[in-house]
Amino acid sequence: MKEYIIFYIAEFFLLILSSYSKKNTFFWVAVLLSVLFAGFRHDVGYDYLNYKSMYSYPEIMSSFELEPLFKLSIYLIRLITKDYHFFFFFYSLATCLFIAAGMRKLSSYPEYSYLIYLLIPSLYLTSFSIVRFALAAAITFYGLTIFLENEGNSKKVPLLFILLAFGFHYSAILLIPLLFAGNLLRMRYSDSFHLFFIISSFLLYYTGLSNNIVSKILFFKYSVYTKDMGDSLNFKIIALFLFYFIVLIESKYIEQTFKNNFMINIFLISSLLTISLFEYPHVARFGYYLTLFQTILIPKFFFSKRIKSRGRAYWKYLFLTGITSYYLFMPYYILHADLTQNIEIKFTPYKNYLFLF
Repeated sequence: MKEYIIFYIAEFFLLILSSYSKKNTFFWVAVLLSVLFAGFRHDVGYDYLNYKSMYSYPEIMSSFELEPLFKLSIYLIRLITKDYHFFFFFYSLATCLFIAAGMRKLSSYPEYSYLIYLLIPSLYLTSFSIVRFALAAAITFYGLTIFLENEGNSKKVPLLFILLAFGFHYSAILLIPLLFAGNLLRMRYSDSFHLFFIISSFLLYYTGLSNNIVSKILFFKYSVYTKDMGDSLNFKIIALFLFYFIVLIESKYIEQTFKNNFMINIFLISSLLTISLFEYPHVARFGYYLTLFQTILIPKFFFSKRIKSRGRAYWKYLFLTGITSYYLFMPYYILHADLTQNIEIKFTPYKNYLFLF
């Protein structure tokens, strides 16, 4: 696991240096490092062998229901090289560039946003496995940053990006309703509404109703995944519950604008999906489309200047310490758990194609 530790330390210093620099050089070096680390991984990621097989023997793709742009991308990359490592490289390059470009467009603190993206396991690390989905999420993220930049007044260009993402993963189509829910998502809701939403998601998880919803009502195509329940622990779901709840309570101190209100509300929707479907990670990952906006929202808390009392200042510092610890702990926890998995190809040990020879 030392390779991951070295990687995260390097990214931390590059992005911190970038935040103090007037140029973007350190930022793009950090992005390039994340591309090389993910793109030239060797035998790393739970779905690595499947993608390796599809790239090496494209004729087998006819046996699967795969998206047209994914198939086309394989044939195009194979025109350049038959080495499957470059498939992962080009997908990692595209994913990280869409993410970084969206953050440069929307976030006032893109260095901190990108660091959070790297630290949330369901985003960067998960892109090592769910390659198509990660690229689709990155494309829709960029499209929605254009939507927010125009305060919801322009839907055509964001819609085109969602349709482009649809070509890589069909689930991207689920993001289209967001473009037409501007009136609902531009509103700032009360703490009691947030609390009701969070408690409802916890009850859906605790009572098992989410299983019925997934298998019988929603995502019927993916109901098979409900049989593959995650190995959840109570303290994990409680920690997640507290994280979402505290962030939503703190959201009252962020300026009320279309962008901020929209991101807070999709953060709320993301919390419902993540908590209620906690034991079904294959289905819960549809909420990861929205989790990307967490990377824009959280830095706003860090740099918020709306402190009206000493008690409020103490609370803010305690809150920021807790959030920072949460983000730093997540990749360590996931990678440490990965070490115990009895699977041939996983996240550990990490190997890189550039250093194999």
